Amino acid sequence: MRVYLSIILMLFTGTSIADEASGWGKVVEIWSGYKGGQILFKLDIAHLNPKSCGAKTFYSVNPATADADHFLSMLLTAKSTGNSVQVMLSSSECYYNYPTALRLGIK
Repeated sequence: MRVYLSIILMLFTGTSIADEASGWGKVVEIWSGYKGGQILFKLDIAHLNPKSCGAKTFYSVNPATADADHFLSMLLTAKSTGNSVQVMLSSSECYYNYPTALRLGIK
């Protein structure tokens, strides 16, 4: 039992190390409507690019690894209310050459 718990903890720790959080910033631009459900968005803070993807301004939501509909809803809410967001980014994946957003928080 302890061996299984240790393995689970190691896997969970490895996953969280692969993610990197942005600072808190306001949503300034959102693009959606791409075939396949991709969303692009930009914040008003310094751009974080943990995987060194080619694009230097936008973050991308990969609908295969994140719920793009919920992302879009949260982004639109944050934009319309002026609330700040924080993005958890993948340090192991680029999606169409953009840093991949995995999760989103609203303040």
